Amino acid sequence: MIVETSRKSRRSAFFALAIAATVLAACDSVEERVATHFERAQELAEAGETAKAIVEYRNAISLKADHVPSRLAIAELLEEDGKLAEAVRHYQIAAENDVKNIRSRVRLSQYMLVTRNIDRALEFSEQAYELAPEDPDVLAVRSATAYQLNEKDFALELARKAIASEPDHAAANVVLITERVESGELSEALSMTDSVIAVHDEDLSLHLLRLRLLELTGQQELALEQLITLTTKFPDLGSAKQALARRYTQLGDLEKAEEQLRAYAGIAADKTEANLAIAQFLMRTQGVDAGVAELRRLAEEEENGWPYTRALASLFYARDRAEDARTMLNEVAVGDSAIANEARVMLARFALQEDDKERARSLIEEVLATDSANADALTMRGALELDADEYGKAIETLRNALAQNATDSRTQRLLGRAYLLNGNDALAADQFANATRNSDYAPDVAQEYVQFLLRRGRIDGAEAVLSEAVRRSPTNRTLLTALAQLRLRQQDWVGAETVANQLRELEGGGTVAEQVLAASLSGQEKYEESGDILRSLVTDSETRDQAMAGLVNTLIADGKAEEARTFLNDVLVENPGNVQARLLQASVELREGNGDLAKEMVERVNADFPNQPAPYLFLAQSELRDGNLDRAYEIASAGVDETGALNLRLIIAGIDEKRGNVDGAIAQYDAIFTARPDSMVAANNLASMLSMHKADDPEAVQRAQTIALRLRSSDVPEMQDTFGWTLYLNGDYRGALQALKPAAEKLPENPIVLYHYGMTLKALERNDEARSVLDRAAALADDKFPYPDGLEQALADLPPVSSNQ
Repeated sequence: MIVETSRKSRRSAFFALAIAATVLAACDSVEERVATHFERAQELAEAGETAKAIVEYRNAISLKADHVPSRLAIAELLEEDGKLAEAVRHYQIAAENDVKNIRSRVRLSQYMLVTRNIDRALEFSEQAYELAPEDPDVLAVRSATAYQLNEKDFALELARKAIASEPDHAAANVVLITERVESGELSEALSMTDSVIAVHDEDLSLHLLRLRLLELTGQQELALEQLITLTTKFPDLGSAKQALARRYTQLGDLEKAEEQLRAYAGIAADKTEANLAIAQFLMRTQGVDAGVAELRRLAEEEENGWPYTRALASLFYARDRAEDARTMLNEVAVGDSAIANEARVMLARFALQEDDKERARSLIEEVLATDSANADALTMRGALELDADEYGKAIETLRNALAQNATDSRTQRLLGRAYLLNGNDALAADQFANATRNSDYAPDVAQEYVQFLLRRGRIDGAEAVLSEAVRRSPTNRTLLTALAQLRLRQQDWVGAETVANQLRELEGGGTVAEQVLAASLSGQEKYEESGDILRSLVTDSETRDQAMAGLVNTLIADGKAEEARTFLNDVLVENPGNVQARLLQASVELREGNGDLAKEMVERVNADFPNQPAPYLFLAQSELRDGNLDRAYEIASAGVDETGALNLRLIIAGIDEKRGNVDGAIAQYDAIFTARPDSMVAANNLASMLSMHKADDPEAVQRAQTIALRLRSSDVPEMQDTFGWTLYLNGDYRGALQALKPAAEKLPENPIVLYHYGMTLKALERNDEARSVLDRAAALADDKFPYPDGLEQALADLPPVSSNQ
C-alpha cells in the first residue's frame, strides 16, 4: 500500500536528511576522503578505465594539492595518453612537495633530455643521484645526462654500474649502444640492441634505434621488416606507417604504399592533411586524373568536404582550368558562412592573379560585409590599398588584420611596406623583423628584410639576419650566395670562404663556391690563385660571362693589362659574337687611358648588337662627359626604344631637366618610378619635379606628397628637401620646417633648397630668418633657378629686417 505523506512532512524529511548528510560529511576527515578517491582511482586504472581514474586522482588532488602519490599516478596516466606537458607539471609539483621523491626526479630528467633542456636535466638527475646513487634508473638517467654534456667516461662508468645491478636495463644499455655507434662499431651496437629488445620488446625507442642501425649498416631488407614490425606492434604510431609508405614507394610497390597511407589516415590527428597526402601520392604515381578522382570522392563522402573542394580548385587553377576552378568555388560562395567566405577569398586571389582588381575588391568587400574581422580579406584589402598608394588606409586595414592574426608574416610584410612607403622606417623595420621571425626566417621573407637593412647601411644587422636564415635553411643556395656576397662586400675574406665551403657541399653549388673563393682571393691580392679559379670557370657556359669579367678585373688589378687583352682576343677568336668579351676589351682600354679607342670599340659593338643596353649606356655617358647633350640624348633615346633600359631613361630625364623640358623629364621619371616603385631615387626625382614645376596643379601636388612620404625617414638632404617642399605645398609648414632646416644646413650653397626653407620660414612668420635665407638664395641663383618670380615677390613681401636683428 502506498501512503502519501503530506508536503510539510516531506519537507521536514528532506531537511533532516540534509542535516544528516552534513554531519556525516564532517565526520569524514580530509585524509580519509583523499584516500577513498585514491583507492578508487587505483581500481579504475587497473581495470583500464583511464579517463575515470584520472577524474578520481584529480578529486584527491583538489582536496589535498600536495598528495604526492596522486600526482605521480596521474602523471603516469597522462604520459600514456600523450599529454606530456601536463604530466611534467604533476611531476614537478610532486618533486617540490617531496624533496626525497626519486621517481619524479628521474622522469623529469628524462623529459628534459628529450626536449634538449640539458641544464634542467642535469639539475634533476643530480638531485636523484644524491638521493639514490645505487638505483639503476637513477644511474641510467645521470649517465645519459653526462653523455649529453660530453662527460663520456663518467657516463659509461655510470651506465656499466647500472647494468651490473640490472643487466637488461634499457636506458643504461642505450648509453653504451650510443657510444658503440659513435665509435663506428655498428654491428656490435646492433647486436647489443637485439639483446635488450629481447627483454624489452615493448620499448618503442629500442625498436626505432634498431631500425636506424639496420639502415646505417645497409641491411635494407631487415630494415623493411623492422618497419613492418613497428606498424604492427605499435599500430597507433603514424610516423611508422608514413615511413613504411615511403619505403614501399622507393621499392616500386605502390599498392602497399597506398595501403599504408590510408592506414595512417585512419589514425591521423589531422585526417584532412593525411587524406590530401593520399591525393598528392596518387597524382605523383598514377597521374593527375587519379588525384582529381580522389579529391572528388573525398569532397562528396567526407563530412567536411570543403578542404578537398578547395584543393581541387587550386589544382584546376594551377593547370589552366581556371573556369572549372571558379565554377566550383562559386557553388560554395553562397550565403555568409565561414566556408562561403573562404571560397570568396580564393576567388579574389584568382582575380588578383589575373589583374582584375575590381572583381577582387568586390569579393573582398562581400566577405567583410558579413565578417568584418576576416583576417585574409583584410590583408587583401590592405594590399589593394597599398597598390593604390593609399598608405594611411593600408596601414589601418593591415593593423586590423594583425589584430585577428598577430603572427601572420604575410600581413606583417605588407604592413612593413606600407610603413616604408609612408616614410616611417622604424615601424617598417619592426614589421619586417616580426615577419622574418614569424616565418621562421623563410628565405624570401628574410631577404626582403636584409635588403631593407642594406639600403639603410645596416650591414651588421643584415649579416645577422642572413646568418640566422642560413642556419635554419643550410641548403638554400640563394641565401648562402647572398651571405657570401655580403661578406665579400665587408672584405670578410675568411667568412666568405666559409660560406663557399658550405656552397660546395650542395648539389649545383660548386660553381658559385668557386666564384666566391676567387673574389675572396682577389680581395686579398692573391691574384694568381684567383685567376686560376676564374680560368676554370670561363669554360663553363653558365658561369662564363661573370668569370670572364672577374678574370679581366683580376688581371688589371695585378697590372697585367696585356695578358687581359690576350685572353679576350683568344675568347673572340673562338667566338667572335661574344658581346661580353668585346665590351670587356673596351673596358680594358678605358682603364688603361685609351678613351677614344674604347669608344670606337663600343660603337662597333652597338652597331653589331643594337638590342644590348650596355653599349648605349657607355656611349651616352661618354658624350655627356664631353658635354655633347644632343648626341647623348639621341643615343639614350635610341637605346630606350631598342631595350627600354631604365638607366637610359635616367639620362634622358637629366638632359630634359637641363633643357627645361619639364614634361619630358617628368614622363621619364614617371616611367622609372612605375617600373621601380621601391627606388628611393626614382621616388625623389619624380616627387621633386612634380612639386617644383606643377605646384599649380592640385592633383600633381597631392601625388608628389604621396610619393614623397616614403622619403620621410631619409637623412639624404635632397630627399629631405623634396619631402619638406611637398609638405609646404600642402600647408603643413611646421612639418616642412623639420625636413627643410636640416636639408638647408647640409646644402648651404643650393639656392633651390634655401628658397624652400626660406618660404617655409616666411609662412611661419619668422620674417627676419626668412629674409636672411632668401637673400642667400637670391645671391646664389643663376639663370636656371626655377623660382625667379616667386623669390623676387617673396623678398618684396617681407618687412625690413628688424633693428634689433
